[in-house]
Amino acid sequence: MDLSDNFTWEEMPTRDADTGYLTAAGWIPLIRTFSTRAAVMLILIHSVQSTIRMATNHETVFIAWYPFDWTVSPFYELVNISQVTFFRQNSHIRGGADKSLARLTSQCRRTESIVSLEREVCSCAELQVFSCYRG
Repeated sequence: MDLSDNFTWEEMPTRDADTGYLTAAGWIPLIRTFSTRAAVMLILIHSVQSTIRMATNHETVFIAWYPFDWTVSPFYELVNISQVTFFRQNSHIRGGADKSLARLTSQCRRTESIVSLEREVCSCAELQVFSCYRG
């Protein structure tokens, strides 16, 4: 169980003392920055491409079948708004699932630590009470 003790990456060294290369803790801020910038860039490229395609070809964001004529004016805008809304909600749900799992795992780990600490305190208290009665 020593390998699963709590730690934070901020406590770990970012560079190897011997070689000077980045350690895993040193790569984390770089990966986080790159991932954020890449995600923003992809979203911007997709938004611009979809907007141009929708304006020039009179298409929707996603290819879908509707049981009505969506090419006329009020339905066209409503269909696009509904598709964008669905996309945003779906991306928040999928993106938040990983964060929720990480939060749940860390909360379970904290609860496990608290329970083990309570057991140690109780066992120490029992030993002290027992030694008081013996002596």
